[in-house]
Amino acid sequence: MEEKAIKLIAIFAAVLVLGILLVMILAPQEEGVVVVAGEARARATNWECIDRDLNDSAYTTKSSSYLYKFKGKNAGITKGTVNDVCHSTRDYIVREAICKTKVIDGKTYVVSARQNYNCRKLGSDFYCQNNRCVQDPGIIVSNNSVCADASFWTIEEYESDDPYLMKTSPDFIKGVENVSSGMEDNCYNPLILNEVAVRTGNCDGKTGVIALYQAINCQQELGSGWRCTDGACKKLSGVGPCEDTDEPNAAFYPLGLDTRTAGTTSEDNISWADTCTNSSYLEEYYCNQDGALSVKGIACRCSNGACI
Repeated sequence: MEEKAIKLIAIFAAVLVLGILLVMILAPQEEGVVVVAGEARARATNWECIDRDLNDSAYTTKSSSYLYKFKGKNAGITKGTVNDVCHSTRDYIVREAICKTKVIDGKTYVVSARQNYNCRKLGSDFYCQNNRCVQDPGIIVSNNSVCADASFWTIEEYESDDPYLMKTSPDFIKGVENVSSGMEDNCYNPLILNEVAVRTGNCDGKTGVIALYQAINCQQELGSGWRCTDGACKKLSGVGPCEDTDEPNAAFYPLGLDTRTAGTTSEDNISWADTCTNSSYLEEYYCNQDGALSVKGIACRCSNGACI
């Protein structure tokens, strides 16, 4: 009798385990988050998609979308975050993080995904930078240079084969728009030409076209008798003798380098006066050992063309 009871208990236990297994197999399983081709999806019965920048500035702010579980096991967790990114090859396209729904085999899913957005829909001067649409800042002016984004702008130099011989001012060009750089070749002093040069380089974090000043010594570049006049290097016609009103003094002021006197140096009927570029720097003009015009920078307290 005892053996029969044990067998009945064993059969009952086996039936109970089998029933539990059948319930587990036949009961609907809760689906988790699935990531396919950069999209994260989950059943809409337990999950919702949150777009963090669903507003008018969605394309000009860097943000993301993600899936949030609002009920069921582990409710309150987030998964499937997708961030805004700039397109890898087209710098005017932002891959905007979005939320959408999708029906697969009759089941509704919420999806955290990306879609392309053309920043130029906001204006012809918008592009994608730092994973958002930003506006072309246009011409950027600094102390010593001017630049513009090369994605939008080119630059025209208007130079000849001998760039130092012609005074020019480059323009920035975007489509039919033509904007002066505001920079022009000029003479820093009778020997030095500030030549506007064009380069490619960094402009406010983007690859840009840049106009900047380059110092050119006309005499060193082109030879004796060349001077800077009216923004270009020019050869003086029959360079006359160099004369300095500062009297040479072998002991104290050789070659007329008398920094205590505001003098004038002349060559070929053109004169240059000793000049204070600021209160602590003097440009002293004089005749060098070869009898040609030269200039020397002197650091001193400067006033009215002389050190004091």
